[in-house]
Amino acid sequence: MRKASTGTFTILIALLALVLAACGDVTVNGAYPAVDYSSTWWWSDSKDVVVSKTLNLDEPVEEGQRLRVDGINGSIVIVGQQGTDTVRMTADMLVGSDTWLDAEEGLDELGITFTNLLSEIHIQTHQPYTDDGRQYVVDYIIQVPSDMEVLVTQTNGHVAIDGIESPIQVAGVSGNIQLVDVSGGIQADLTNGDIEVTAMLPPGGQIVLSTVNGDVDLRVPTLTSATLEAATGNGNVHWHNLILLDVDATAWSLTGTLGGGDGFIDLETVNGNIGVTGF
Repeated sequence: MRKASTGTFTILIALLALVLAACGDVTVNGAYPAVDYSSTWWWSDSKDVVVSKTLNLDEPVEEGQRLRVDGINGSIVIVGQQGTDTVRMTADMLVGSDTWLDAEEGLDELGITFTNLLSEIHIQTHQPYTDDGRQYVVDYIIQVPSDMEVLVTQTNGHVAIDGIESPIQVAGVSGNIQLVDVSGGIQADLTNGDIEVTAMLPPGGQIVLSTVNGDVDLRVPTLTSATLEAATGNGNVHWHNLILLDVDATAWSLTGTLGGGDGFIDLETVNGNIGVTGF
């Protein structure tokens, strides 16, 4: 594992040309299998050649720092680890094209910046503004301290986060968002895709999940204390195994109170269904 120096640098490592066969589940240190690459929608069979290189980096975390990841195409998997003070990143950088030479040239133009600032560690994908018929992908697997705040933006691809105990913010355009075993406040906004969350709401905390085209599925403990609002424009709202007070429900909307109503849960979709389940 190579140690990253503090500061900002652009990573353009020597080319390792491989043909990628993306399949199977990703499991990080026995953690929940967050992303199923066999169902990843975005690789095209029209590309004859795919070349890749892999980057591994470690960076120590200072108290109070957060993680910010800005992706473009690919998957982002973040796993919280208790007892660690390090951000550990593996990034698979891939380019698909019609010829080997063009794919290699594209790989030279694909980069990552890894910036260690006072308030945050920032990881960002960089690629040409025009693809010239190529496909650019960076798939991230990132291990962080479980108490580290996480902010993610992604244009095309899935985002999966597991085992984080601090606030989480995710914004995406196309792809699914999956949050598992998280216990901080959550805000997730998506344009095209499903949002699936299993979370414990901290006292007075908020869970706000919104997508335009897709389903929203939330699982919370039965003893959760929050006011609940859920609404869909074209779809249905269902709830299971929860005791709701002051219920106002239709097929496409739901309001009510869980426990003492200390926190706030807001679930919205324009085209899709909403499910809320207690465990």
